[in-house]
Amino acid sequence: MSDYVKTTDFTAKDALSTGDPLKLIKGSYFDTEFDALATASATKYDSADLASQAQAEAATANTVLMTPLRTEQWADVWGAESGGMIADIQALADPGADAFILWDDSASAAKTAVLVAPVVSSATPDIGFNISGLTALTGAGIAGVDLLYMDNGAGGTGNSVQYMDFGIPVDDKTDAYTTVIGDANRFITVNHASAKVVTIPANGTVAYPVGTMFVIMQKGAGQVSVAVTTDTVRAPNGAKCRAQYSVIQVTKVAATEWVIAGDATT
Repeated sequence: MSDYVKTTDFTAKDALSTGDPLKLIKGSYFDTEFDALATASATKYDSADLASQAQAEAATANTVLMTPLRTEQWADVWGAESGGMIADIQALADPGADAFILWDDSASAAKTAVLVAPVVSSATPDIGFNISGLTALTGAGIAGVDLLYMDNGAGGTGNSVQYMDFGIPVDDKTDAYTTVIGDANRFITVNHASAKVVTIPANGTVAYPVGTMFVIMQKGAGQVSVAVTTDTVRAPNGAKCRAQYSVIQVTKVAATEWVIAGDATT
């Protein structure tokens, strides 16, 4: 952008004596000044260069000026396009402490969450939380579909655990079944007219933690048996349900060793 700088001091000519050739004002002086004014003026914005409302909303023109009013109108449009989140954030009351801003989909509103315990950093990439100041969590404050996030002790790797009001989850099957990691510590029923097998993968395929347990019930007329791929199975009474509605328990007691107990037979 070019600014105008005057090149001729016309006032100084007034003090010069009559007849002094420098007292004359030549047409070239005016040409020089008016050319400089024209150059400077050509680089300035004029009223036609102000952004329209459409340009403000489109946000694609980079050669027009945004007035304060247009900026406000554009912000309102942008805020509305973000699901109202901008207005909600602006309306948030200061919680009086450092807080995270979160978006609650269920309420379609922004909310703040205050960190009640300091974050603890370490030399490793893991981030931990000092939980010494946290309020004790009780079952009364958790719904049956809520998940808890827990560190399993394996280098900061976390697991999600679903809270249950009581008992263990029951999974009903109607055919032969191979368990997955999510089946750990569940009650599995098998309801079929013919014999079926519940297979537990080898430790090398699914590494269930030691202490993992499956409770298996023969719900139908077909006899249900348990097979563990390659791992060792200790089954002093057998690895099959004895009769309809018999229940057996399969527990992992070592990395590659399982024990079967309950109403079992060979």
